[in-house]
Order: sequence, then C-alpha cells, then structure tokens
Amino acid sequence: MLAVDSETRWMILAAGGTTTPGPNLSVTSNLPASGGYAKTTTPDTATFSGIADAGGGGSVKVNGVPATYSAPAGSWTLANTANAIGLHPGINRVQVRSYDDHSVELARKTLDVWYDDGSTQTVTGTLAAGNNTWTAANGPYLVTSTLTVPTGSTLTIEPGTSVYLGSGARIVVNGKLDAQGSDFAHIRFTREPGTTNNWADLEFQNTQQDNHLAYADIEYAQSTANSVDQGVRINASKVYLDHADFAQINRQYLDITNSSIDIKKSVFPTAANVELIHGASMLASGNSTFSVFTANIFGSTTGYNDIIDFTGGQRPGPIVQFYDNWFIGGSDDGIDLDSTDAYIEGNVFEHFHQDASRESKSHAVSTGNDTGATTEITVVRNFFYDVDHAAVIKDGASGTFINNTIENVHKLNNGTDATTAVYNLYEVRSGQYQATALYTDGNIYHNVSQMFELPQPFAAGHPQIIPVTINRSILPAGANYPTAGANITFGPGNSTADPMLVNTTGVLDPTADLLLQPKSPAIGAGPNGVDMGAGIPTGVSLAGEPPAFTNNRDATITVGFGAGSGTNAAGYLTYKYRINNGPYSAETPIGTPITLTGLADGTYTVYALGKNDAGIWQAEFDVTASKAFTVDTQPPQLQSSVFHHELPAQTLVLKFNEPFLQQGVQAALQIVNQDTHTPVDLGGVQVTQNFQTNELELAFPNLPDGRLPDGNYRATLAPTALTDRAGNEPAAPITVDFFVRAGDANHDRAINFDDLVILAQNYDTTNKTFSEGDFNYDGNVDFNDLVILAQKYDTTLQPPPAAAPVITSPVRAIDSKKSPAPAPRKTTRPTFSSRRLH
Repeated sequence: MLAVDSETRWMILAAGGTTTPGPNLSVTSNLPASGGYAKTTTPDTATFSGIADAGGGGSVKVNGVPATYSAPAGSWTLANTANAIGLHPGINRVQVRSYDDHSVELARKTLDVWYDDGSTQTVTGTLAAGNNTWTAANGPYLVTSTLTVPTGSTLTIEPGTSVYLGSGARIVVNGKLDAQGSDFAHIRFTREPGTTNNWADLEFQNTQQDNHLAYADIEYAQSTANSVDQGVRINASKVYLDHADFAQINRQYLDITNSSIDIKKSVFPTAANVELIHGASMLASGNSTFSVFTANIFGSTTGYNDIIDFTGGQRPGPIVQFYDNWFIGGSDDGIDLDSTDAYIEGNVFEHFHQDASRESKSHAVSTGNDTGATTEITVVRNFFYDVDHAAVIKDGASGTFINNTIENVHKLNNGTDATTAVYNLYEVRSGQYQATALYTDGNIYHNVSQMFELPQPFAAGHPQIIPVTINRSILPAGANYPTAGANITFGPGNSTADPMLVNTTGVLDPTADLLLQPKSPAIGAGPNGVDMGAGIPTGVSLAGEPPAFTNNRDATITVGFGAGSGTNAAGYLTYKYRINNGPYSAETPIGTPITLTGLADGTYTVYALGKNDAGIWQAEFDVTASKAFTVDTQPPQLQSSVFHHELPAQTLVLKFNEPFLQQGVQAALQIVNQDTHTPVDLGGVQVTQNFQTNELELAFPNLPDGRLPDGNYRATLAPTALTDRAGNEPAAPITVDFFVRAGDANHDRAINFDDLVILAQNYDTTNKTFSEGDFNYDGNVDFNDLVILAQKYDTTLQPPPAAAPVITSPVRAIDSKKSPAPAPRKTTRPTFSSRRLH
C-alpha cells in the first residue's frame, strides 16, 4: 500500500494532483533559461541553491552529492565544481532531496538542465544487426526520421543519455530496446531543444524479447505523423516500464495490444479529453503473459474518457493486476474492464465524478461485457474517496470486495444526470444488464449517498436476482437496501457504528486520513480477526496464535483473506508457511489451518506467503508474520538466594530464571526454626518484586527490629505462590536454609578470634556494616558491639540436627555449608581503647 512519502508526493504533484504538503524545499540555479530548460555550456560553473526545512542535523543532496546546508538559515547551496553532480551532454534531470538527521528523505525537487556541448550524433534508418550502444558521453543522439531496431538487433541506451527526435520522427523496435537509466542519471526522450517540432512515438512491434524503459523521461511525443495518436505503442511485444515519467504529451500515453506489460513507479500526468492508457487483449497463455500495474500515479482526464481502458485476459489464464497505484480522478471511469478479469489491491481512487449528462456514469472501477465474456474482479484493501460510485458491477460480472475503505460517495455535479451509490449493479443503457453476484467482507462505508443503485425492471431476457453478501462491515446507519432485484444476505459482524476514521474533512491523503483511530470499533473486527478497512498489511492474515507465553506444545493458526470456493474463489487462495527461519511448507489451500504439534520449548514466529487469484505470490519482503509466542513447559527455577543478615531489617531475596507472577506469598511462606522445629510467627511478610531482575524480596517488618533471633532457619514457599508467564508453577515447594548469628562478623557460624580482629580493626569508626563489626546496626563499631561479641565469644552455632525435617526442593539451599575448621589463634592481641570491659 502506498503512503505519501517524499517520492510519492513528487509523483502526485507531477501528475497534476494534490496531496499533503511536505517540508519546504526549493531549487534554483545561476543558469539562464533556454528552450524550456536551465542551460549551460560549462557545467563546472553551475551553482545550485535553494531553501530547505531539514532541521538541525538534516542535510540536502544534489544527485546524491552533499550540498552545504545551513539549518538556522534554512538554505542550501552547491557549486558544481569539476562537474560534481555528473551532468551529461543533453537534458539532465537534477535531483534535489532533503533528509532529516536520520537520513530519511523529507522532500524532493527536480530541475531540468540542458548541457549543450555543441554536438549531436545523427541517426536514422535501420540499425545494424547485433548490439548497438548509445552512451551519455557520445550523445546526444538525434533521430531525424524513423529509426528501426530490426529483429536480431539490440539497442542499449546507457544511463544519462539524451535522445532527441526530430519532427514526426519515431523509434520502432522489432528487436530489443534496453534503455535503463538510474536514479541520478535518467535517459531522456525529447525533441531537440530550441525547436517546437514534436516527435511521433516509440513503438514496440512483434518483439518478445525483454524490452526495458527505466528511469526514462519521455516528453513532446505529440506529432500525428504516420497516423500516430499515442506516445508509446506496444503491439505483440513484451515491455517493462520502471520510473518512466511522461510530460508534455497531451494525448494517450500508452496503447497496448496483444502484449505483456509490467509498469511500475511511473507518472502519467493529467490530460484533457483522452484515455490515458488503452489495452486490448493479452498474449496467449503459456507465453509468459503478464499485465501488471504497480505503484504508478495516474492523472485525471475530462469528457467521456477512462483513465485505463482494458479488455481481455480471463481466469484461469493470465489477468490484469493493479497494485498500489494512485488514481487522481476523472470524469468517467478509473479502470474500465470489459470482458476482463482483474485483481485490484492496495490502490487509491479519488475524485471520480461525471462531468456532463450522458448514459454512462462515472465509477472508480467499472466492469462490462465487450466480447461476450463476463468480468470477475477481486478488489482488496483499496481506498475510495470522493467519488460518484466506487464500482459498477454489471453485464453478468461478479465482484469480491474485501477490506476496502469507502468514504464520501456523493454526486458532485448536480447539473448533470449523474447518479451515485457505492455499488452500481445495473446501468440502464443499451445492451447493459445486471451483475451476477457481489460478495463483500471487512469493508468500511462512511458518508455514502446510498449503498446500492439497482434500477428496475432489468433488461429483457435477464430476470436473474443478484445474490449480495455483506459480512463484517461497517454500514451507513439508516441506509435503504433494494427490495427487488437483489437478495441481500447480512452475515456476521456487521455494524452501523462510527468507524472513527482519523479525518474525513478535506482529505489530502486517504492512506493516512482514512485510517482507524485507536478506539475504532473496526479494530480486530474484520475477516480472520484483522481490522476492517484498507489500512491493513498486504497478503494473507494469520490468527489464532497462542498467547505470548504458553505451556501448550500444540498450536492451530488460521490463514485468511480468501472468499468463496471453486470457480467463485477470490482473494488469496493458497499459502505456504515456515516456522522461524525454517523451510517453507508445500502449497496449501487457504481454508486449511496451520497445525503445529510437539513444539519444543522456545520462541516461535510463523511466516506465511499467499498466492492470490491472479496466481501471484505475496512478496517475501511483505511476508505475513504471526505474533511471536514462546512455548515454556518448565516452571520457574530458583537461580540464587541471599539472606541479608547484615541489613538492619533483614530480607530474603530469591532470584529466579524467568519472569513470574506472584500471589499469596504472605500466606504461602513459612519460616521454621530448625533448632526447635517450630514455625516463626512472622506477623506478616512484606513482598517486593523486581520485574527487571526476576527477584522476590521478602522482609519481616513485624518482627522485633525486623530481625530474626539467632538460629538455623528454613524458608519454604508453596508452589502456588509462583506462576510463570506460561502458567507453569513449581512441582515442589521452594526451600532455602539460612542462619542468623549476632556477633558473627565473617558469618562462619563460629564467634572467635577472627571476628574479634574484624571488630578491632574497625573499632571507634562510623559508617560500618555488620560484616565490619557493627552488630547492633547503628552504623558505629564501639563498646556496645564488643559486648555482643563477648557474650558469645568462643561459641559455635551448629548446623541443624540431622533429624530436622527435610523438604525435597528443586533449588539449592544457601548457608548450609559445614562450619570451617577454626583458624589457628594468632599470638598478637587486638588493641582497644582505654575503656574497660566490665
């Protein structure tokens, strides 16, 4: 799906449309104007400058070369010293782009510069067999009449090359044309600068080789010499257009007959009283046939003219496909498909309104019957805004509409006989009759005049009632539905709630304005649990994943985004999937869920690619990813534990190997004095959980001074107190053994000379800890601490009796090591102050 990024904005404006404005950016030069271009004969003296709103840390580049940018002044400049930006003889499209401090493109402008080095190469007639190459350095090339690339000949035009064509001149390709420019070195097809004579056209005739036009600017192909009425004619040929920008051609841009075409990222500007593109028939199946339009921008037109009129191509053979294109508007139809099956996904259709009274009405998408064959269309994830009709389904056609957003359907020109509805199911004019079927699911209809236009009676000989299905959609409140001519089935999940779109007033970018607000009732309410409307990712959908953490080794994930079955199947019909970075499965019908069993503990993401009803696989870079989930069948494990005897208020800290939920710890914790085999009355436990370190801190504020008396202790925590995120709880109680001994500075159970040394070394000092001799926790090592030590001098706290109850635990105990052998007594004695021990 498109979004109005910097490149798309430039393309829309170049096609004559309007959209959301970008950050300020302009470009001027010190070059004089000549022949409609900025002209130079010495490119290294050229200077380019302008304003830019790129912010602090931003930048401006000209043909990829960094300019000098001043953020405070909002200005930039670049001197083309040593021809830094690489101007070539001929017409150059200079690219100026601004970037933010993360190198994300903000805006772009272009300036056409004519570098006149005083020479051209004249070519005409028939090229020689074999390879012929035109280079930027040896150009420009001047075609004075008809130039033919014969069968068996290849013409390669390198990036940056300019091709001038004289009055009425044309290029006819019977062999192969490979004209692939680059982002900063376009190829230019134009008239000779300084003249007003237009050239005829570029023709591909009966060539099944891979002909390419990429990063090519095509202008002034307007001559009617040789009865030519189009800028490019493609007949029984195979042609790829990529970033082909048309300009100054107020007539049909493309005429396509019995050919394969792949057109992407190209600009077809607004023109008056012409069809922008006409296509008739396709190559026979089996000859690598394709007709694909991807991410192009189509300007509007006037009068009784479509933007694209296409006839031919039906399932199960190749069909025409439209992905992520932007249709700026028109007065008749956006895409007119007569006897033509089509797959239409991710496009924007806006501003289609009938401009004069006539039998034929205006529709963003139109169907019909031109050769006796009916039309079947699949329309998925498109935005329709400000139109008379979203679609007409007629003449035996059927349509499947899934996850489209349709906003502001109304009649604009009240002085005409225009009509309006979301779906026109029968157009009353000669030779027309009603649709065969309409299936809709997951669509949003908002601010629409009416849902259906269905005049009665139907044409003679066509008494069929149209089955219409509406599922999981937001419908206009109070809408009237036909009571004759259609059998409407309202399936599950429909609503008349406000869809809560971001903005519906003065919409400039439907791909942003017509998205859902966070609390929209359309969120998660569409087919297979996706959102309603067009603002969802391309491809199949996945639903039913386990929760983020689960102890279930099995999972069932449903795969969606298809409708119907058999010959009526539409959308994505099959899929393949992989787990994490594993291999893809075999191709599987869309109705078959992904069943996973016996998963080992670990984290999983399921990835799926769908194949649509045009036979095209979802691209790997657009792969559908499930929500990640972790299979965890192991309970929380105690990694370590520390009894902080040295703190004024003692704490027991338990560190676990994973995050966990704790509940009822106060009731589940028991501390037993192992010397007396009696529980300690804790009077309540203070519980603090650290979610970053997976630690549980237990304190005992209701004990005297928050401390236990001397003794051996065992803390036992019942399993029910701990549950990990997957729902596992320990199989047995968690036990920790520890002891408390006042005066035991080195915490070895024995109070002896070693402890006395420690106390002596810190005697009469402050800011000390228990292990430094502060046995009464007042911060000072003094006589009071010496008294505590003296009262227990030369005694040892023995480990718990062997008869003490032992509770099996999956965790290790702490402080349960045997007392070390007493260290040899030192012969020197510690020195105390003059205070006497009484």
